[in-house]
Parts: sequence; C-alpha cells; structure tokens
Amino acid sequence: MDQQPGRGEAAGGVAQGVLERATRMWRLTVDTIDEPIILINPHFELQRTNLAAARLAGAGVKALLGRRCHEALFARATPCEGCPLSAEGGDDGVQRVEIERGERAWAVSAWRFEEEGEAATAVCHYHEITEARALQRRLLLYTKLAAVGELAGVVAHELNNPLTGILTFSQILRRGGLPSGAVEGLATDIEEAAQRCSRIVQSLLDYARPTGDAAPYAMVELDPLIETCVRLNELQISAHQGLKFEASWAGLGSIWGNADALKSLVLNLLNNAAQALNKQGHISLSATRSGDDIEIRVSDDGPGIPAALRERIFEPFFTTKAKNKGGTGLGLSIVRNVVDAHGGRVHVEASPQGGACFIVALPARAGAKG
Repeated sequence: MDQQPGRGEAAGGVAQGVLERATRMWRLTVDTIDEPIILINPHFELQRTNLAAARLAGAGVKALLGRRCHEALFARATPCEGCPLSAEGGDDGVQRVEIERGERAWAVSAWRFEEEGEAATAVCHYHEITEARALQRRLLLYTKLAAVGELAGVVAHELNNPLTGILTFSQILRRGGLPSGAVEGLATDIEEAAQRCSRIVQSLLDYARPTGDAAPYAMVELDPLIETCVRLNELQISAHQGLKFEASWAGLGSIWGNADALKSLVLNLLNNAAQALNKQGHISLSATRSGDDIEIRVSDDGPGIPAALRERIFEPFFTTKAKNKGGTGLGLSIVRNVVDAHGGRVHVEASPQGGACFIVALPARAGAKG
C-alpha cells in the first residue's frame, strides 16, 4: 500500500510553490523595469540584478552575481562616492548620489537597511541623467544668451540719452557764432555726457559680473540734477514744435543715492511721455519735497494707459507703443529698477489732462542702498 503524504508535507509543498511563484513574479517585475536595479551586500557584492543592470554591465545576470557593483557596472576600483555602504555612507533610508561613467551619468537612489543580527544591505536604483544634464547645459547657455541680448538692449537704450546730448551740443557748436563762455559750457556738457556713457557701460558690465563693485551711493543734490535733466529734455524736444514742456521744482535738497541712476529715472520718464505723444502734446514735470520724501511726477495729455496694463508696463520689453514708434519696452523697467534700488515706490494713474501720470516717491535716506 502506497504511503500517502502527510498534511505537513502537503502544506510544505504548497508553501514552496507559492514561494517559487512569488520569486518568478519578482523576477518578471524587476526585469520589465528598463532601469538598472541591484541588491548588494556589505562587501559591495551583487546579490541580485535585473536585466537592465546586466545590459549596463555588458554581462549576463548570473555572471554578475558575486562581483563588486562598482567594478561590474562602472569599471571603478573603489566604491562610488556617497555609496550608502561605504565608510562615508549615511543612515538607513533613501540616499541619492550621482555617478559618471565616461560621457554617461546616473542618479542613484539607494535604500540602506539592516535586518536584526545581519549586516547592512542596500538596494540601488539607477536613473540615467545624461540627456537631462545636456539639456541643463543647453538651458544655461540659452539663459546666458538671453541675458546678453537683454543687456545689449539695455546698453543701447541707456546710451541713447547721453549720446543724444552729445549730438545736440555738437550741432550747436558746429553752427558757430557762440561766445567763448557758451562754447566752454557746451564742451563741458559734451564731456559730462561722454563720461556718463562710460559710466553706463561700466555699470552694466558690473551688472553682468555679480562680483563687481556696486555703483557708488552718496548724497546727491537733486535741484541741479533735475535742472540737467530738464535742460537736456528741452534740447531733445526743441525740434518738435508740437511738443510743449513745463517743469517746476525747488528746494529739493539732497538724497542718498546714485546720481547717474537717478538721471536715468527722470530722463526715461520724460522720454516715455514724449514717445507717447508722438510729437504733439503737453508734458509736465514736477518735483517736490515733503519732510524726508521726494515726489517726482511726470504727466502727459496723450492716449493714457489702460488700467489692466498699468502693472505690466514695468516689465522688461513690454510696450504699448507701435513698433514704428521707437519703443523698446526697457525705459519703464529701468525706472522701476532704479526706484527699487533707492527704496522707493512708483505707480501710474490717469493724468488730469487725460493721459498718463507717473508718480515716483523716494525716501531721502531710509530704505536706500548704501
């Protein structure tokens, strides 16, 4: 009579079948993952790998077992830097390191764990980041190129003001018939405008190099600064008989700031108003002091600015002007940068004449950069 297997043996067979099935399912699961996954012991020896890891190593799965992971996968004589099982490895849990092999690179997520009474083991998952790194390098290059393009636009825009002054003063000198004192004064104006061009270029180069020295701040007398801007603006609009300009200021005192930046602020506001009027209309500038606050208002009777666009107009390269009207979209961006640098505020509202009124508030000392 044949001996029938006992219940214990039957249960053992079922358990063994379940275990084998689970093992096959685990193998199929990890082998369908197209990124390398490995299990290593404390000696960096491969205990299990998936097919993707075998492809990376250029060997069969069985041939990899027992080999050190850094030697088999990356042709390294020593463990990879940051390996969770190396001397400098960290605590249990997920750790991430990056590993390179030739021109290829991987981001490695490693799970280091210890069973009670057993040495530390780790599961490592490798995600190739070669293409991602290349994209990052290209993005960085494009960002730098965009910054260079924006910088070139700012240089061209900022140099336009002093160069216009140089051109205007030179034309007056060429006409002749001026008294010696006037000639000397115009020559001084040309020299100052040329020096301002040099300072603009230098400041923009410093901006492009963050380690460069910041533009110098000092106590700036505002009355002569406003007078210079007004005189230059009058010369610029003198050729347009349809443009009318008036200005009022007095007793402004001094402010802690950068003189060239403040000139750019005022001149860009005046230029913006002139461009909005298109050679026909009225521009007014007023500057007043109330305690330690300076308020500068520049208004025009042009078409105005829709309320929905009054915040966007301070964005770089944003302009409401037609392409053939000469707007670069940089002037008001420069204004906001200067105002922010001096701890002030700027906003625009409808002017009493129906156009736009830009209002700049600057603290004489508080909030300004030193």
